[in-house]
Amino acid sequence: MKKKTNVLLVLSFLFIAMTYCNGKNAETDTDTSQNQSTGQGVTVDVTKILVRDFAGFGTQYNQNLYSNFSLTDGIMAANIGQLEAKVKTLNSQYVRIFFDSKAWTTDPNYSLNTADFLDSFVKTVKLAQDAGAKTINITFWHTATAADMPGFAAVLKDLIVNRGLTSVKEVTIQNEPNSTSMSVETYNACYLSLDQALNGLGIRNRIRFVGGDLVQTNQQTWLSYMATNMNNLLSGYSSHIYWDDNDAAKPYNRLAEVANIVKGLGVSLKPIYITEYGVRGGNKPGLPDPGNLSGTSVPISQTTVSAMQNALFQIQGLNLGFAGFIRWDCYKAKYDGGTQYFSCIGSGNDGYPLYPLYYMTYLFTHTCEPGWQVVSSVTGSINKSYIVAAAMNNSNVSEQTIYAINMYADRVDYSLKGLIPNKTYNIYSFNSDGTGILKKESSVTTSAAGEINGRAMPKSLLAITTLDFPLP
Repeated sequence: MKKKTNVLLVLSFLFIAMTYCNGKNAETDTDTSQNQSTGQGVTVDVTKILVRDFAGFGTQYNQNLYSNFSLTDGIMAANIGQLEAKVKTLNSQYVRIFFDSKAWTTDPNYSLNTADFLDSFVKTVKLAQDAGAKTINITFWHTATAADMPGFAAVLKDLIVNRGLTSVKEVTIQNEPNSTSMSVETYNACYLSLDQALNGLGIRNRIRFVGGDLVQTNQQTWLSYMATNMNNLLSGYSSHIYWDDNDAAKPYNRLAEVANIVKGLGVSLKPIYITEYGVRGGNKPGLPDPGNLSGTSVPISQTTVSAMQNALFQIQGLNLGFAGFIRWDCYKAKYDGGTQYFSCIGSGNDGYPLYPLYYMTYLFTHTCEPGWQVVSSVTGSINKSYIVAAAMNNSNVSEQTIYAINMYADRVDYSLKGLIPNKTYNIYSFNSDGTGILKKESSVTTSAAGEINGRAMPKSLLAITTLDFPLP
């Protein structure tokens, strides 16, 4: 029986201003509230679709995982199985992997240090597919020329046809080209050359071109050029966004900036993806990227602050119509001569520890499916906004997830209305006790009216979902 889709999903949040007395605090179940602030209403309209075909939540995989180049991070044959198991459990739905031309023996920068790069790259792509990625984006990493593209096309054919790695469905040329000396004309020539080469190999129809991977510099010029001159080549655009943990306004402002530019391009609407994003510490001079949490000596990527800010970024991005998120990055390995430590999974030298970023990402990758829709979320009249929510569902609204994040220092009671009637929803939380882990809070069956009530703990993330899954 066909499900009706003309349903309004209404979330009404009642904000509780907590006072502390008798040794109680906001994380207890005892209601110590004395004052009630203005309630917040969020209306989600499933008939207003922001994204029709969501690519998924995921991470960047370092292509040098299986190379001797990454031995300094403690990755070796004796323990790599531990890392692979954790990567597979994370189940990144949307994965980006660099192809480094130094893997080619004909490349002027090829050396004994890069001799195993190609083998490692192929094994990394296979790991991504084995880990459940529905879409793998292969990005030609370093300075590209049109002459490189036939060779790159042959690499793609080997992956897809010869090796059966059919999750390879997207290609981007040149990482952050607007931060390099590459011109837009050269960029276009590279895509034209790759298009011709893939057509010649008979696999162009199996690969989507995503243009961009842009940083903020001259992004308007680059996006306008792609829309005007590359519209028939490209299936979507991509952007990179980073911010410091003590700059709360930047992540949303950058998302809104990119979304508004794309909406104003004046061509047929194409999906926009965030293919790199992450939090840098406000305390970073002299430290390896991304630095430490502001005011501390704790690496930012090991903190719940980083995980919560990434979660808020994703929820805000959903509401602005972004079609997929690839976080930088999944695990600690060696990209080049520098040192970076943004990863969800720690170094092999430390036994591959799982950081709060891992658990936060796991919650998103297990509470939706690639191909789901992102639907409208409109906030009503409020004095203060402590919760930000976003909604997703499958095409016939038989499965559904609501993400709600409470960045407020006190707990917030909520009423959730307009859900699927007589349906079991599972309520999962991240950081509800401040320790940066996942919990299954409860399972609730909605009434015929489709309503549930609940509570969001301080600085926590909820996924209220019809899906059910094991915790890592």
